[in-house]
Amino acid sequence: MIATSVALPIRATKAATTIPRRWVTIALLWVSLLLAACQGGAPLWLTPWRNADEAPPAAAVGNEPGRDLPELHVLAPSVAPAADAQFLALVEAFNQTETDVTANLTLRPDYDDALQAALALATPPDLFVLDSGRVRDLALAGVLAPFDPTLFNTQDLYPLLHAAFSLDGALYCLPREVRTLALLYDRDRFDEAGLSYPDETWTWDDLRAAAEALTDRETATFGLALPPDFSRWLPFLYQAGGAVTDDDFSVMVINSDEARDAMDFYVRLVFDGHAAAPAELESAWAGEALARRRAAMAIEGNWALPYLRRVDPPPNFGVAELPAGPRGRATVAFATCYAMAAGSPHHAAQRLAQQLSQADILWRTPEIDGAYLPPRPSLAAAWRQQHPDQTPFLTGLATAQLWQFGPRFNPLLQMVNAGLQQGFLGVRSVADILAQADGVGNRALGR
Repeated sequence: MIATSVALPIRATKAATTIPRRWVTIALLWVSLLLAACQGGAPLWLTPWRNADEAPPAAAVGNEPGRDLPELHVLAPSVAPAADAQFLALVEAFNQTETDVTANLTLRPDYDDALQAALALATPPDLFVLDSGRVRDLALAGVLAPFDPTLFNTQDLYPLLHAAFSLDGALYCLPREVRTLALLYDRDRFDEAGLSYPDETWTWDDLRAAAEALTDRETATFGLALPPDFSRWLPFLYQAGGAVTDDDFSVMVINSDEARDAMDFYVRLVFDGHAAAPAELESAWAGEALARRRAAMAIEGNWALPYLRRVDPPPNFGVAELPAGPRGRATVAFATCYAMAAGSPHHAAQRLAQQLSQADILWRTPEIDGAYLPPRPSLAAAWRQQHPDQTPFLTGLATAQLWQFGPRFNPLLQMVNAGLQQGFLGVRSVADILAQADGVGNRALGR
């Protein structure tokens, strides 16, 4: 059984004395968050399924009936019934080849809460799914164990993923999937307005002109659904040549001329009446505004496609790369990977992670309708052939910067989101928003 006692998830290492003071602060912040998530009693990540209307996903167990084997605990998010069943089948297949361990898979719909509680335990799960924004911090805090470098061919891994999953030359996470932001648009709305569809020649000026032409105040429909959201503004920052922090995440550089240009463009799209926040379009997110034809364009990831195809009737949508800014084209990528807890006694955890990251498995793992991109370049051509209409998501990997803003950046994200909303309303200046972001971000970095 998994122990329920709480212990600090920071383990001593030979390199501990060389960690800069700011990372000690970061580690302590992580510990406080993780301890706060543990509510006592049975571990949250092993508690029963919370939705009474759905059957819980069964634990994946195999091997010979009646054998009492050591348990390998695996924690992963519950995505959708088909994807969950697929993951369970993969773990079952692993169990059929193992003779000295049984892998038990727990799928959680409330994954973020479950993961925080799990990592606060003295014996957390052996293997778990981690998003790219958390790898660096948890590796520095000693929460993760590095993988055997011979297990995975890093030459068949996109460079931005290799950089995010590694620290000091060691690989701390094996790839699971990657997604990118692109421009989704309603072909029918463009046809009605007599406009050409977005393509690789588009710039900020083209986006603004199309948004203006596609806005109809009489019907309360807008050219672009634009949320007050840090992650959707971020591509514009990169397209302007700006950044949030320096390369080693030691100091903020967000309060720059490039950031002011990017935020001014973003905010003015709404302030000038050519775009609207999803909430103003009676929608929870930009994809819904596009589906309801309240917006002709939206900046979303490939996770939106299964949703759009389920809408009745489905919108006649297309996908294009995000427009180029003053410094060229850029987008944001989001990824998840398989991480192993430091001190895990199971060498089988490495074997399972390796198996789940193999090319043939990754080809089957992307969720229904291509909502994920395979993280191996060797799979790109086959994926593009199967999903030709989604090529811009894949092309975006060439100019993408990976999302690496974990929980310690939450105060910054919340502050910028609120600032963008105030900017949309014209009650706060871009200069003031970025000046405050600089201070909030530097405090998050321990400065």
